[in-house]
Amino acid sequence: MIEKTNETTSKENSTFQMRSAVKNILSDAISDSVLKVSKSAIKEGFQVHKIVVNLVKDAVMKSSRIYVIFKRIESDGSQIIFSEPSVEEIEKENFDKTVKLFLITKKSISEIQDMISNVSEVESVSVENFDPDGSQMPEVSTITKVSSNSSAIKALLIEIGKQTYAIPLSDVDRLIYVKPENVKVIGNVKVVVIKNEIIPLMDMREYFGEIGNSDACANVMIVEYRFMKYGLIVDEFIRQDEIVIKTLGKMFEKTKALRGGSILSNGAVALVIDIPSLVESFFQNLVNTDMQGRRS
Repeated sequence: MIEKTNETTSKENSTFQMRSAVKNILSDAISDSVLKVSKSAIKEGFQVHKIVVNLVKDAVMKSSRIYVIFKRIESDGSQIIFSEPSVEEIEKENFDKTVKLFLITKKSISEIQDMISNVSEVESVSVENFDPDGSQMPEVSTITKVSSNSSAIKALLIEIGKQTYAIPLSDVDRLIYVKPENVKVIGNVKVVVIKNEIIPLMDMREYFGEIGNSDACANVMIVEYRFMKYGLIVDEFIRQDEIVIKTLGKMFEKTKALRGGSILSNGAVALVIDIPSLVESFFQNLVNTDMQGRRS
């Protein structure tokens, strides 16, 4: 029989006290229902991760970025059981830049991190295993993006008129080819029906004042914003690339849909489109046009 030394006993007592303190703090901060669901999920073979996401200081459309994260991490049946702030507060953008989540999943910490860190305007993401009993020290992993003045992201390069634009890959659902006869008009909005889903179309040539042939077949990029799909009509799909976004000068301040610019490997400048701002601006223009039509 091995006798425990006073030093060993002291360390064990200290560890026990620390774990008890952690458990008490968790119990105070998290509802009983979350703890019960977590325990039940772990018994069923799932993992429970505590996730802390920090957006960049000047993030545009913060709620939209968080909704993209929600959709990504719940795409395979994983389930968010707690968020701070609440979904209602996120919808109102009534939060600074930090969101805390508890997720029931089969995915590993690294897989969750990869899903979240590639979302535009995420500054850092921390993921740790959550133990509702406080009996195990958590495995913690944190990713912080380098530089607050510029951020490297994967993007799809497109051509509109003679200008190259970039759209963050995290916003892109798919690319399709649409024939003119498949484009319908509802009210004053062009739409296309794909698998019984009505998708509004935005002609990016018209939006940016470029000349284009609206009767020709169209390259359409399907993007998502607030769980709805939209189609962007563009001239050409160029390629996928990794870009570093830089802020634009005062000349572009009035163009709401632009998030920044990027210098490509060939020396050309690509203007980076911000999808949330684009959709909001596009539909505001439609409302304004409709009101002017009624007045006249």
